[in-house]
Amino acid sequence: MARASTGRRRSSPVRSYGITPWGAAFLRAFSPADTRRTAKARAYFRDRHVHALTVVPGRISSSVAGSQLDPFDVTVELRTVDAATVVELLRRDGRAAELTEVARGGQPLRDTGRLASSLVYQVTGSDVVVGSPLVYSRIQNRGGVIRPTRGRYLAVPLPTLTVSERRTKGPRDFPNTFIRRGKSGRLIVFQKLSRGSIRPLFVLVESVKITARPYLTWTRADLEAIGRRWRALLAEGDD
Repeated sequence: MARASTGRRRSSPVRSYGITPWGAAFLRAFSPADTRRTAKARAYFRDRHVHALTVVPGRISSSVAGSQLDPFDVTVELRTVDAATVVELLRRDGRAAELTEVARGGQPLRDTGRLASSLVYQVTGSDVVVGSPLVYSRIQNRGGVIRPTRGRYLAVPLPTLTVSERRTKGPRDFPNTFIRRGKSGRLIVFQKLSRGSIRPLFVLVESVKITARPYLTWTRADLEAIGRRWRALLAEGDD
């Protein structure tokens, strides 16, 4: 038997914002300026009223479908900061571990996308458990210290290697290598190339501290989004 529709529009999935430390810091910087206006802007973005979002150095622009018939354009201009200033500010604030995030464009959990795509859930009665079976998911979420299980050092790949080499190769996979202390005093694995040139491959360290970057947490925004989604599903069931 076909069910008649009341013509009610189905709500679109909501969007998250401020999910990286840099995005969250940007929102914190703007929030005290005008709480009412900031809250309304967040609601517009969350409910998919913001279109053609463009981010370039020093400027953020978009088209917003507000309460008027025609959309209006919004532009936010920012003072840009050079990379050296960012590095110095992070070191001064005791957040040197975030330098890796700077180098990777502010997306420390987005490399291959394997972790994000591994998330699964299990329903038991009225409980829902969400997690990942990957062995490194826990330390990415909670942080911790990684130490070698064999030998004395961990070999951390340097930017001189290609992405493929960093993921699949270790020091023993390269010919003509030798170890020498760098200017910082750390042990570095070098490779001899043609015509007497060399290139650094790995830095040897006794441990690596992984900064906690929680991705399996329930924030207030998450709970509100879940509530809206459930209400929309219940409303669809009443149609």
